[in-house]
Amino acid sequence: MSYIKLPFHDFFASKPRSAWEQLILQTSLRLLGLGGSLSGLGLLLTGFAWLHEPTLNSVISKPCGMETPCQPVSYAIKSPQPTATSQPKHFVADTLNLVAIRKNRDDKIIRDTLTLKPIGLEELARPRTNDDTRGRVSLLKNSNQANMLIGLPSVRTDELSDIKLRRQIALARTKPALNEQVESSPKSPAPIKPDNDSGCPTLPGVHYATIPIEGSTIDHPDSQHADLNLALRGYIASNAPAELTLYNGAADNDAPQMSGLFEPSRGADIRNTYQINQWQWDCNCRGEPINDWGATMTGLAATQGEAIYPPTRQADIYRNQYQALVLYADERQITLGYTRQDSVVVGYVVHLQGVCVEPQLLSLYRAQNDANGWRQSRQLPALTNRQPLGTAIDNEIQIAIRDNGAFLDPRSQKDWWQR
Repeated sequence: MSYIKLPFHDFFASKPRSAWEQLILQTSLRLLGLGGSLSGLGLLLTGFAWLHEPTLNSVISKPCGMETPCQPVSYAIKSPQPTATSQPKHFVADTLNLVAIRKNRDDKIIRDTLTLKPIGLEELARPRTNDDTRGRVSLLKNSNQANMLIGLPSVRTDELSDIKLRRQIALARTKPALNEQVESSPKSPAPIKPDNDSGCPTLPGVHYATIPIEGSTIDHPDSQHADLNLALRGYIASNAPAELTLYNGAADNDAPQMSGLFEPSRGADIRNTYQINQWQWDCNCRGEPINDWGATMTGLAATQGEAIYPPTRQADIYRNQYQALVLYADERQITLGYTRQDSVVVGYVVHLQGVCVEPQLLSLYRAQNDANGWRQSRQLPALTNRQPLGTAIDNEIQIAIRDNGAFLDPRSQKDWWQR
């Protein structure tokens, strides 16, 4: 058998080697050893992963709303078959902790926590002192008044948004008991009868209709909502001049015009000026008067019993027909919005005091709310420019106007009295 001489035979043959040959040989042997060690470690880790495959391969769910889109989840509640002695079970809400995560002006993460806990009717019947009621955010009732939730702000850091806080409370409203039936679709509306108990005259030949609202709805019962029911805030007399005021700056050519309150339209005849009070949402109580302007409400001369109309505006809010939405009404006041939002924080809003609201309009508005003042439909009454909304109670009606939530001076000639 012939001997085959390989290329590296001479390299490993026993002979004197130079220094560089010895260095190469030692380095090669060390690399071979290191490679063998790494191979063994890889085999060991592979075996470990193989034995723990269910844990390593399980799906890690991320919280929805961050990087993962939220998916709708539905639950089916199966109750046991009733027996002759069984009693219906009610759902009792446990303590709820609501956390809102936001950023402050310094771009720091702020956590706002609201704790909601259930209380019984016996707790509500207990006499309360001012200390008990101070700090209470809201009292929410369910339909059978068996369980209630009371909201107590447990943490309030930085500048907690009142609107976010009130929305959280509204979302935590108690749900119906399991033995109650929830209607999936509204019933056909019952015929609206005029609210003759208001003592206001019914205007002949008027007809009112509702239109759908846009966006979210109110987060307080309507009569307890200080942005809608201006009587909650109240107002005081001002020493500002009872005359139109000239302000510099640009003006909206289609702002609501107060001359349209009357028929025929007439200029401003201001009898008195007033300052509306601020509202403290943390205690649901009045604050100091708003002093951004010399006056935030004016009293206009009127004739007792004369018809009052919405301030006129050209822009319509629904089907090229309606200009204003009735956000709130009771026997002596009405709040009008000039968008389809059920809120005062978007667009123009006009508050009218000293007006006897037309009974048919008042009944139609109240039909959109339940007995506790929460919206039960997604609709509200709407008005056209020349559609009467009520009559003057006395010889003065009071008006206030807001833009994106802020009260403005109703005496501004360039804004509200252009024509």
